[in-house]
Amino acid sequence: EGIRMSPTRYRFVTLHGCLGAPSDWEVLQSVVPAADWHGVDLWDVMSDPGASRWESVGRLLRLRLVEAAAGSRGPSILVAYSFGARLALSVPDLGSTGSPFAGVVLVSCHPGLPEHDEAERAARTVSDGEWARRFIEEPVSRIWAAWDTQPVLRASATPPRTDHLPAPRATLARAMRVASLASQPDFRGRLRAWSRPLLWVTGSRDAKYTAMSADLARLGVPARFVVC
Repeated sequence: EGIRMSPTRYRFVTLHGCLGAPSDWEVLQSVVPAADWHGVDLWDVMSDPGASRWESVGRLLRLRLVEAAAGSRGPSILVAYSFGARLALSVPDLGSTGSPFAGVVLVSCHPGLPEHDEAERAARTVSDGEWARRFIEEPVSRIWAAWDTQPVLRASATPPRTDHLPAPRATLARAMRVASLASQPDFRGRLRAWSRPLLWVTGSRDAKYTAMSADLARLGVPARFVVC
């Protein structure tokens, strides 16, 4: 509501969340008719044999982002949510003058656990390992039910669920192991050095992530912080 954009066409390159898909962004396309949209399928990235650790995921994802931004009639803007936003931070030059994007929007993004927080990293290793097991072993209906009852999602409307998962089970399990928050680097230093336009968005019901964004603002991360 109230969005106005110039006649210049923009391209929004989008990254979906965990258990999401590029089609998740279709609901917004009618809201921003001056833009064209290009969704990157993160499950294709995570299924690549080279996606074995955070650094290699960043390199592979950058190739996809450069390709997605190419050929736009105007500036390209990256819009990434949750899991996709965390993966975006693994692209080393995303916030520098070498970035293929005129600006970046990160929604519900975790910058990474502090390096010294060994207890939380250990707990997340166990939690994400359990999700990886579920993705391999449990019925689809049980996976969706468990996913939608997580505390961070309880305040949100649950979208209609299908009888299938957005990617092969092995790919989902691999993503939980390779791109776990437990092994994610602490990207706060990278964010403090950010030199491109950055919009950081959280939801008002998401107390944890909204508090985290306030901490980033206090650290001097040069972003515009918005709570919806």
